Amino acid sequence: MTYEDIHSCSYHCQRPACALRQRDDLWALVEKIYSTVNEIEPGNRWTFEQVMAYAIDKLKEQKDAGQHPHHQPGP
Repeated sequence: MTYEDIHSCSYHCQRPACALRQRDDLWALVEKIYSTVNEIEPGNRWTFEQVMAYAIDKLKEQKDAGQHPHHQPGP
């Protein structure tokens, strides 16, 4: 097995290819959060920090209300 071989790792892996994949995965998640908040609040010109703070506040509200962030109540 060489250094470049595909392997199973966690986000603690320091291999360059894994670090790049982790960066890309994180960027995709952040981009999705940013886009979603801008869709929910159209017309706002928020900074990245403001969007992340808004998302955190909404997650805390859901947690305090006893809702799982990925669970949407049914009809």
